[in-house]
Amino acid sequence: MNFDLSVITANAIVIVPIVIAIVQAIKLTGFIPDHFSPLLAIGVGILIGWLGDHDNPDLTVTLLSGAIYGLMASGLYSGVKTTIQAHARMKEQKEQQKNKFSSKGPNNC
Repeated sequence: MNFDLSVITANAIVIVPIVIAIVQAIKLTGFIPDHFSPLLAIGVGILIGWLGDHDNPDLTVTLLSGAIYGLMASGLYSGVKTTIQAHARMKEQKEQQKNKFSSKGPNNC
């Protein structure tokens, strides 16, 4: 078993955004609930990993690299989504504080 992590990392730059796009497209159709999207990402990652490396006689490397692609895609999407939500909450809290101070009026400090 020849497991070269540098090749997997280089391929992930191209494959992970494709996996994210495919999973999002499937989620938009409504065929699966949102909480199954990480499993779908792993499955899509394995499928794309196998399509890209189907001539490799060692199937375990192909399946493992595909699972890694799916896990990377799921983690990347989750991290970006959480960061965007946190940024929106911080922005909302700042607006609330700003409105709170401006509602007191200039003479009621």
